[in-house]
Amino acid sequence: MNYQRNSKPWLNTIFAQFQHSDLEHELKRLAKVLQCKIVWGENESPDIIALGNFVSIVDRDSIGVSNWELFLKYRMESDDSTPCIIIDKITTFEIPKLAGFLYIDISQKGSIQKILALVTAIKVQSRQT
Repeated sequence: MNYQRNSKPWLNTIFAQFQHSDLEHELKRLAKVLQCKIVWGENESPDIIALGNFVSIVDRDSIGVSNWELFLKYRMESDDSTPCIIIDKITTFEIPKLAGFLYIDISQKGSIQKILALVTAIKVQSRQT
């Protein structure tokens, strides 16, 4: 047998932490096409920091206030600019003014297709670097 070892497994990993069945279904379909795996964060956990990925899709409410603040602190201190797509409607948190953060209102028509297109573009770009 010929085994290939991926020295950067995070290049094939999508991090997801949200509850939206239509997006979940479409993201699973896209992951198969892109030959990626999805790692699902658990509610109220700092998984977003611990699990390497080439893109995150998150609902900050499922991450929790303290873990979100911890994640932002990590991003500032590490200078990490891995794309993070925020899909919640929380108005008490500002959208971070750090590199790599995007906001898409999941309730808007066409938002799922927009997210999938972004994930695809980010994946293609990660292959080129």
